Amino acid sequence: MSFPDLQRRLGLGVVRPAITAIVFAGAATSLAALPGGISTASAALFYVLAVTGASAVAGLRAGLATSILSFLALNFFFTEPFHTFNVAKPEDLIALAAFLVVSATVGTLVST
Repeated sequence: MSFPDLQRRLGLGVVRPAITAIVFAGAATSLAALPGGISTASAALFYVLAVTGASAVAGLRAGLATSILSFLALNFFFTEPFHTFNVAKPEDLIALAAFLVVSATVGTLVST
């Protein structure tokens, strides 16, 4: 049995991208704890950087997972009403959807 086969059987091919996604998205989310906070646009840029970094370090799966986690965190911490997954304004929903598409595209391109 080769090492890649062993990795697949043990699920190790999922662990590294998952941990990478959590670390990179978590680092960007830590901005929510800054005194005074930051704007939603600034947070979105940090999340795109997180997706780019995760994709470069651990590949496509990590980039896409970071993109999804970043989308959820951007909604939860930086979009009104805060600390919910509800979206008050339709334009915020459009911006979140655009963020998800752009970050997933960037992650895909960087991983190749």
